[in-house]
Amino acid sequence: MYTEHTVFESIAKNKKIWRYIDFTKFVSLLDSKALYFSNVDKLNDPYEGRYTKANIDEFKQLSKKDNTKNNAFETILGLTENSLIRKLRECTVINCWHINSDESAAMWSLYLKSNEGVAIQSRFQKLCKCFEPANEMIHIGKVRYMDYNKDFINFDNTYRTYICKRKCFEHEKELRAFHQNLVIDSKQKRVNLNKSILKNGKFIPVDINELIEKVYVSPTAPIWFKDLVISILKKYYVNVPVIYSKLYSYNDKEFA
Repeated sequence: MYTEHTVFESIAKNKKIWRYIDFTKFVSLLDSKALYFSNVDKLNDPYEGRYTKANIDEFKQLSKKDNTKNNAFETILGLTENSLIRKLRECTVINCWHINSDESAAMWSLYLKSNEGVAIQSRFQKLCKCFEPANEMIHIGKVRYMDYNKDFINFDNTYRTYICKRKCFEHEKELRAFHQNLVIDSKQKRVNLNKSILKNGKFIPVDINELIEKVYVSPTAPIWFKDLVISILKKYYVNVPVIYSKLYSYNDKEFA
């Protein structure tokens, strides 16, 4: 279930959000009635869930001034193999959305492996509400883009490392749904990070009728593909508008 958290910066409740996916993933969503959350430690960006270079440089300076062994600082910053930060990355999964009032040509190109894909258009409040069937605790927030050479991530909460990304990803305008799979050891009565590790991501149940407001068909898809999308939605009793994207269509009458 969605739970607010002060670390996660929300957006306007009615703000449009988008998820660009291939047709197979779209069918998987409808069939499983679950959103797939990807492992943080398996994402393409190796900086996910880590502190910035500025954080690390400052800690190294502190270690020299205090004449303290570097091991303690390396453990805090996730530089050692068994550090808390590294372990938490293996227990953390995310599901990404794009914040935009309109379609994005860049997102169509980046996230579809073929012409036969769709964009699910939803809204922030609908994404929050759709997790009511889930037992998992879900946080949702806007990603903050930073200069990892100069900017610091606050140390008050380890969640902060998961809602910060480098400025080179700013074009993503990302809204992130976040879940940390922490398993409590019944004997020791504390979190067992080794048992919490997720090797293959996680499907988390959602109310798909709450989640999906509209479905946009790829602007480069064949015309018949729209009919297939409509048919699949009917099969799963999802009654929403299906729109063939006109992103690359030109109508000179509009300028007459």
